[in-house]
Amino acid sequence: KSVTSWADLWKPEYKGSLLLTDDAREVFQMALRKLGYSGNTTDPKEIEAAYNELKKLMPNVAAFNSDNPANPYMEGEVNLGMIWNGSAFVARQAGTPIDVVWPKEGGIFWMDSLAIPANAKNKEGALKLINFLLRPDVAKQVAETIGYPTPNLAARKLLSPEVANDKTLYPDAETIKNGEWQN
Repeated sequence: KSVTSWADLWKPEYKGSLLLTDDAREVFQMALRKLGYSGNTTDPKEIEAAYNELKKLMPNVAAFNSDNPANPYMEGEVNLGMIWNGSAFVARQAGTPIDVVWPKEGGIFWMDSLAIPANAKNKEGALKLINFLLRPDVAKQVAETIGYPTPNLAARKLLSPEVANDKTLYPDAETIKNGEWQN
């Protein structure tokens, strides 16, 4: 069976077999994108439509998991659903045959960032940590270990071809253009 769309997750043949992240924002974004809306909408009618769509999806949901979303796939408890790209990459490295499909309605993109609070007690130490993590050799090691892409272009040049060419971590320009960043 070929899955190409968020809408495919609603098919009756997937009853009791889906995993969704335990993150209301991401789950709502999935339904909003399925309906053709922005995942960042604040329109109450669009949000209500997504809620109603999610109620229809519930018979297909086996589990919600954000603590370790790869585990249900690795244990064979689910075979379809949402997963973060880094979790999928790590599961694949551990031998789980898992593919990531970027849905035709567009994927959901987000990023983690580092910041130093204005009232930090050790600003110098925090800055040293950030500078350490930004070193190309360290950023490469972090990306290859945790399975999330690095935005550090110098580090990307150091990645193994297996990681650098993995479309799960580094989707092509069309996939990125079609996706939407979480606000």
